[in-house]
Amino acid sequence: MTPTIAVLGGSSPFTVAMVEALADPAQGVPSARLVLQGRSVEALELLESYSQRRLGSGWSVSSTTDLDTAIEGATIVVHQIRYGGLNGRDDDERLAASFGCPPDETLGPAGLQAALRAGPFLSHLGERIKHLAPKAWVLNLTNPLSVATACLAEHVGEKRIGLCELPLHTAMLACNQLGISLEDTSWAYTGLNHRGFVYHLPNSDVDLVERLARLSDDITIGNIPVKVIRELGAVPTKYFRLMLGQCVLAKGRAAELESLRSQILKELAENLQAVPKSLSKRDMPWYEMSVVPVIASILNNDGRKHVANVLSDGIVRELPVSIGNKGWTETKQLPANPAVNHWVQRFERHERAVLAATLEQSEHRILEAVELDPLTPRGKERTIAEQLLRN
Repeated sequence: MTPTIAVLGGSSPFTVAMVEALADPAQGVPSARLVLQGRSVEALELLESYSQRRLGSGWSVSSTTDLDTAIEGATIVVHQIRYGGLNGRDDDERLAASFGCPPDETLGPAGLQAALRAGPFLSHLGERIKHLAPKAWVLNLTNPLSVATACLAEHVGEKRIGLCELPLHTAMLACNQLGISLEDTSWAYTGLNHRGFVYHLPNSDVDLVERLARLSDDITIGNIPVKVIRELGAVPTKYFRLMLGQCVLAKGRAAELESLRSQILKELAENLQAVPKSLSKRDMPWYEMSVVPVIASILNNDGRKHVANVLSDGIVRELPVSIGNKGWTETKQLPANPAVNHWVQRFERHERAVLAATLEQSEHRILEAVELDPLTPRGKERTIAEQLLRN
C-alpha cells in the first residue's frame, strides 16, 4: 500500500524546502502520497501544484484545510504548525526583549510563552492523531521542540520524535575544521531542546575533540570559542552561545519571516516551474539533514543512525537512535564527561519545569520554570512569571 505523508502546517511557503529535499534522488525517499494541510487555501493550491510537478508522476499530492482529513490513515505525520502564527512569535520576541533576554522561539521567556500558548492545541492534536492514525509516526518540528514533542507524546504512541539538524551540523562543523569527513568518524552526542554536546568524535584511535581543544583561541566552531570547547571537553551546539551571553537570533525575526513568506508566495504564483529565488534567503537545513533522511529510514526500514528528540525518563532528550519502520532504538555510546553532565543536568531541571508549566499552566509552575531558566536575569523572575500569566 502506498504510504501517506501528512504535513500539518503545510501551507507555509517554506514547505517548498521540504519538497525539494523529498525530490532529491540522493535522499532515497520512495514515492508516496503527500497531503498538505494548512489554513490558507490560496497557499495550499500553489504548494500542491508545485509539489506535484517537482515530485513527479510516482507521487500523488493533495491539500486540505481540515486537520482530521490530513491525519486519517497517515503513515507519517510531519508536524510544523506554528501556534499563534508569526504574530505570536513577534509577541514572544517583544516579551523577551522587554526583559533584556534573547528573543528566541525555543528558549528563555519567549520559548516559555510559545510553549504555554501551544500546550492546549498540542494535547488536542495528540488525541486526534491517536484516534485517526494510531500507528503513524509523528515527526515534530514545532518549537519549543522538546516540550512540543513531550506534549504530543502524552497521547501518541512510541513512534513520535522531534527532529533538528543541529547535532549533525555541529559534528560536521567540527570535522570540517580539521579537514576530516564525518563519515570517517563515529560520534557521541547528548542534550535536549537545542542544548546539546558532541563529546566524543573518534578517528583512527584519536578523539577529534581533543585535537580541537588544542587549536588557537581565536578559532571558533559554530561561533563557539575553542576555549569553551577546551573547558567542556565537548563541542556544544550554537545555542550554547546564549549561556555565554551572546545572541543567536535578533529581535525582528518574525517580521523578516513574514515578509519573506509573502515574497515566496508571490514568486510561486508567478512561476510554478522554478524554485522561488527568495527561498535562498532562509537557510533551512533541518529538512535535508534531519527530516527527510528520517522519512527515508522509516519508509525504507533501513535502521540508519539519526539524532532525535525522544521521550526518556519523563522528558524529551536528544539522543542518537537507529530508525526503521517499526520504531526507534537508542544507540549505545560512551558516557559523557562531568563538565557536559553538569550542563545537561541543569538543562534537564529546567526542561522538567517548563513541561510541567505547559501542562498545568499554574502560577507556581510558571514561576518555577522561569526561576530554573539559565537565561532569566536574576531579580526579574517573579515579574517575568507575572507577565506570562497575564498573557
